[in-house]
Amino acid sequence: MKTAVIYARYSSDRQTEQSIEGQLHVCEDYAKKNEIIIVDTYIDRAMTGTNDNREAFQKMLADSDKNEWDYCLVYKLDRFSRNKYEMAIHRKHLKDNGIKILSVMENIPDSPEGILLESLLEGMNQYYSAECFYGHNIICFKLWCNTDIINRYFQMTERIQLQRNA
Repeated sequence: MKTAVIYARYSSDRQTEQSIEGQLHVCEDYAKKNEIIIVDTYIDRAMTGTNDNREAFQKMLADSDKNEWDYCLVYKLDRFSRNKYEMAIHRKHLKDNGIKILSVMENIPDSPEGILLESLLEGMNQYYSAECFYGHNIICFKLWCNTDIINRYFQMTERIQLQRNA
């Protein structure tokens, strides 16, 4: 049976413990449905995702060197990182230890299209932070609420899959 840890984070004092509880609940449900055993949980409270200076995050990375689990479950990729460069470094670190990051809400396929989607989401996560930093909260909210981009991507990849299977 596969094993995993959960990494959960929220970024500001305006968010509450309910945010963590919600992330954990969704990740635990995913693990149960996919017959994955949760072996540990790492939580950072009121910590930004724009850098990796997070105590629980660093502990999780160090613990990954023990090769004791298969997956790192996150609610969404933005909980792991909002910096695409650090995301790449830490994903490689985990991959070198035989560990895959699974975003339970984004359901990124393990395919060439998944590579594209993952890159798009990572870029959007960093963009969101940069825009919010400069005070464009309304633009950020509209961007994040507008799922049209993501829906078009999924429609495109579905057509590609159908063409491949034809």
